[in-house]
Amino acid sequence: MASVARLFIQACLKSLRRSCASPAGSLYWRKVVSGGVNWWDEGQGGMSNHRTKHAPSAAWQALQAQLLYPEQEAYEEIRPVITFGQEIKERAAEIGISPKTLSHKVDLFIQHGIPGLVPGGLRRADDRRQLPTELREYLLQLKAEYPAFTSREIVDILDVKFDRTVSHHTVEQTITRGTLPKIVGRRYPRYAKMRDAEERREAMLRLHLEGWSTKAIIGYLGAPRRTVQAFLTRWVADGVQSLQGKQAGRPPGIRKVTLPVMATIKEQQEPLRSANSACLPI
Repeated sequence: MASVARLFIQACLKSLRRSCASPAGSLYWRKVVSGGVNWWDEGQGGMSNHRTKHAPSAAWQALQAQLLYPEQEAYEEIRPVITFGQEIKERAAEIGISPKTLSHKVDLFIQHGIPGLVPGGLRRADDRRQLPTELREYLLQLKAEYPAFTSREIVDILDVKFDRTVSHHTVEQTITRGTLPKIVGRRYPRYAKMRDAEERREAMLRLHLEGWSTKAIIGYLGAPRRTVQAFLTRWVADGVQSLQGKQAGRPPGIRKVTLPVMATIKEQQEPLRSANSACLPI
């Protein structure tokens, strides 16, 4: 009997759902028949009461055109509410967002300040998904110092300096979203304008030890490709001795053969010639 009664109740509920069919389907059954939240007005025949979207005002659009950073725009959205006590509903209509969204932004600002308005600003300091400030600033400085850097070359430099592996996709996103600093002057002058060979070798070595690729060193200094490659090869083979350079010409010693020297050599060769002659067959 219990199973028959259960089947009868299920059939009645299925029939009732069909009779209450609406464009929203099961959502209409949950909200109206089951006595849920009144999302459906009684006189609308089951049609949904969608939220009306407001277009932002012309004054807000004009102000947006003058803002430089996303953080600045996020703060300007809530500033009249925080500073002047404007109604959230009124301000939301001006900037074209829902009052609930604006109220949430106000709460985040009250709790966390500006970081609460920045996407990802509330991440923990030890969260490795977010680059540390020092690393991010150094990355942008590298790109500003030598714009021809590829993302993978920057990854190698960061690995050398900070002992941290960063994805080249992260480097590209940081450069796209960040603002490159203004670089005044150069760390090293161009290769042709350096005083002597010692200064040139020092510049090439320092950039190499920082993780710069050979291609980047050649492009930044404007140095001959063969010169840079030859010096770095000597550095790997000889170490510090390569900084002294390689002297051209013959090694120190006797560089000119005089007549006395020739006579001495001939005298030393005579016994060898006599011995060789005695060994020859007759």
